[in-house]
Amino acid sequence: MAFEDIKFPYSLEAEQAVLGALVVEPDLINDIVLLLRPDYFYIREHAAIYEILIRMSDLNKPIDFVTLLEEVKAAGVYRDDDEAKEYLVNLAQTVPTAHNLKNYAKIVADDYVLRSLITASRDNIGDATERGADVREVMDSAENRIYSIMNDRNRVRLTPISEAMKASLQSMEDLADPEKRDEIMGVKTGFSSIDRFITGMRKSDLVFVAGRPGFGKTSLALNIATNVAKTGKGVAYFSLEMSAEQLATRVLASESMIDSQKMLRGELENEDWIKLANTFDILSKAPIYFDDVSNITITEMKAKVRRLSNIGLVIIDYLQLMTTGKHSDNRANEVQELSRNMKIMARELGVAVMCCAQLNREAAKRSLSAKSESKRPVLSDLRESGSIEQDADMVMLLYKNDRPEGAEQEKSDSDVVECIVAKNRHGEVGTGYLRWVGKYTRFFSVDKVREQ
Repeated sequence: MAFEDIKFPYSLEAEQAVLGALVVEPDLINDIVLLLRPDYFYIREHAAIYEILIRMSDLNKPIDFVTLLEEVKAAGVYRDDDEAKEYLVNLAQTVPTAHNLKNYAKIVADDYVLRSLITASRDNIGDATERGADVREVMDSAENRIYSIMNDRNRVRLTPISEAMKASLQSMEDLADPEKRDEIMGVKTGFSSIDRFITGMRKSDLVFVAGRPGFGKTSLALNIATNVAKTGKGVAYFSLEMSAEQLATRVLASESMIDSQKMLRGELENEDWIKLANTFDILSKAPIYFDDVSNITITEMKAKVRRLSNIGLVIIDYLQLMTTGKHSDNRANEVQELSRNMKIMARELGVAVMCCAQLNREAAKRSLSAKSESKRPVLSDLRESGSIEQDADMVMLLYKNDRPEGAEQEKSDSDVVECIVAKNRHGEVGTGYLRWVGKYTRFFSVDKVREQ
C-alpha cells in the first residue's frame, strides 16, 4: 500500500467528546492539559478550540458557552458566526458524560502517536531513498524521530512531595541494607583514594575525566573499566582512537603486571606467558565490551548499549574526537550538543557514563610556568568547558607535578598523579592520589589525601 492510500487514524467522536466535556465542565481542563496538546487533534477546528480553552484558563477568564463562543468568533475558527454557534451547541449536547474525559483524551492522544509513527516512517523512507544520502545521518534521523515520539508520549507529571519523601526514605532504608547499598551507591572506580570522595558513580551520572595529553586518561579509564567488571557489572567501552586489540593489550599488561614494552617487542619469558594465561582465563569472563568505531555517534552508542545486559558503566574515549554526525563550523556548539546528549544517554539507559577529555592549552602553559600561582588544573581548563561544567555530575582532573629541570623534587613523588575531584553533585570535592607505573600502564591508590 502506498503512503498516499493510508488513512490517518483519528476518532471524530473522541475529539468532539473532549471538547464537549470541557464546554460542560471547563474546570476539568487541568485534568488533561498534560495528557493532551492542541496538535494532538486531527481536526483543525478542534485543535483551535482546545487551544482557546487552554489560553482562557491560563488567563483566568471565565469559561462558559457564551464566553467561549465569543473567543472562537474572534479567532475566526469557522467561516461565520452561526456555524461556530451551531457547532459548539452540538458539542455540548452530544458529549456522553464529562466524567469520562480522561478516557476520551487518551483515545485522541493514542491516535496522534499512531499518526506520528506513520509520518516518521514516511520521512524515513524518503530519506533512505534519496540518492547520495549519508547512511549514518539517515539512521540517526530515523532513530531520533522514533525516540522523540516516545519521549513526547512519556512526559512526566509533577511529583508530590509526599511521594518524593517516601522514595527518599526508601533509599535510606536500602542504604542501611548491606545487600542493597552497593546497587544504590553505584559503581566504584576501585581506587580508594578517589572513591572516598565520589562514593560511587550512580545511574544517570555523567562523569568527565580530563587531563593533558600523556597523563594517563585512557589507562585510568581502562583500569576503572576492569575494576568495575570484576564486581560483575558490565562495561561498554567506546574508543575513538585505539583499536580493541590495543585496548586488550593494555588490559593484559596492567592486570598481569608485565612490562608492556616486552609484550610489544615479543620478548616475553616463560613466567610472563604463565601470567598472561592466568589473566586471560580470568578476564575472558569479564563483562567488558569494546567498540573501536572511530566516527560513532551518540545515537549509535545508545543503540549498541541497549543490546547489552547488566551494563553499569559506559566509557567514551575521548570527547575531542567525537562528532555529532552533522556538519558544523562551530565546535563549541557541537561540544555543547555532545555533552547534553551524553547526559540524556545516561538518564535514558540508567547507567553511569564516563567520558575522557583534554584540558586546554592554557592549563599546559600554567603548569609549565614556574611563576604560576597555581599549576593545578581547574574546571575552566576543560576545552569548551561551559557545557561540560553544566551537564557533568562529576569532573575529575588529572595532574602530575612536572617541574622544570633543575627544580627540587622528591623522587618518591615523581610518579604520583593527583586526581582532583573538582565537581561532585553527590558529595565532597578534594584530591586523591594515584601512583602511576608506566611499564604496566596501571594506576595504584596512594593513601595520602589532600582536601580542597
